[in-house]
Amino acid sequence: MTNFVENFKKLNDKQQTALSLLLIGDNNKVVASKIGVDENTIYRWRTDPVFKQLLIDLRIQALQSIEIKLHTLGDKALNNLLSILDNAENENNQLKASTFILDRILQYQQLELLKRIDNIEERLDIK
Repeated sequence: MTNFVENFKKLNDKQQTALSLLLIGDNNKVVASKIGVDENTIYRWRTDPVFKQLLIDLRIQALQSIEIKLHTLGDKALNNLLSILDNAENENNQLKASTFILDRILQYQQLELLKRIDNIEERLDIK
């Protein structure tokens, strides 16, 4: 983390702003226009190893933050489904909750199997 902060401080204000804009999805042309530099400058910055690594690090941090939030929301949603399953006043709602949960379990298992097959094929150099 210290290396990240040190590298970030090496950038000028426009480069720091460019990083933020790229992180939220603006393309090079839009970023250049917003910060008042030529589009080629953005291309040049993006090829700089320090700038490039900072952008990668920021994207990883953003994805990790989203992943944590999704896990929290997933836990809440699962608890809601379990509550419906346990406390539904009619069997139809219990059946819907049960079916939803089982469908998601099956989808997860299928995804895991596909990942394992891809891994095996990669090891065997198949495809």
